[in-house]
Amino acid sequence: MGHRVTAFDIHDNLEECISGRVSSDSRLDGSLINYVSGDGHDMPFDDATFGHLLCYDTLHHMRDYDQVFREFHRVLKTGGRAIFVEPGAGHSTSPGTLAFLKTMAHDPTWIERDVVLEEINACATAEGLAPLGILPSQHPVAPLV
Repeated sequence: MGHRVTAFDIHDNLEECISGRVSSDSRLDGSLINYVSGDGHDMPFDDATFGHLLCYDTLHHMRDYDQVFREFHRVLKTGGRAIFVEPGAGHSTSPGTLAFLKTMAHDPTWIERDVVLEEINACATAEGLAPLGILPSQHPVAPLV
């Protein structure tokens, strides 16, 4: 939406994903979107590369939060902001996740974890990031309770 961004994901179909997203939303300028495939535990970027970092539905797939937050801190510029959108507690055992995991039986590397805010905050601050600010939000398709 007018900002230069770098999409980063471990999957090798990132170009296809970005192309589909850009073609579905006229507000997006595909020339501003760069993409790089890789692992969040060892990011292929120089120190202090990014002013902001957005992880959407990502942390709960990571095996080593300490290493991931070390990398986030390393690639963020001083004063940069990291934003995380995650499903939260109970996610790994929810009926939807369990059904999805049956479709991923062919991929033994797939990880589903609960996101425990206290654990995330402890890892993030231990690696040099500021304490988390938390803004709970209902998933748009979740039933209201």
